[in-house]
Amino acid sequence: MDMETRDRLKSGRGNALLISGSIYQACKFYELFEKTDLKGKCAIVTSYKPLAAEIKGEESGEGLTERLRQFDIYRRMLAEWFTNPLKPQQTK
Repeated sequence: MDMETRDRLKSGRGNALLISGSIYQACKFYELFEKTDLKGKCAIVTSYKPLAAEIKGEESGEGLTERLRQFDIYRRMLAEWFTNPLKPQQTK
């Protein structure tokens, strides 16, 4: 709502910051924002580094785990920022 009502945000001359309780939660917010008019205008700021070695063996057979989902969201965000196409990751 602030993005549509606050002058500096509405005009594009200001910034907004949303603080989340965890990296995973920040990833979820990013994923939700990418489905709105904010697509391409937001990013996650953290010290997290998406390393494939850290998620090795994470598959549970029931879909993506929290760590796999977080890793995937970060890969997509970084690929978009650096305008690089995503390459398939081998995690096994």
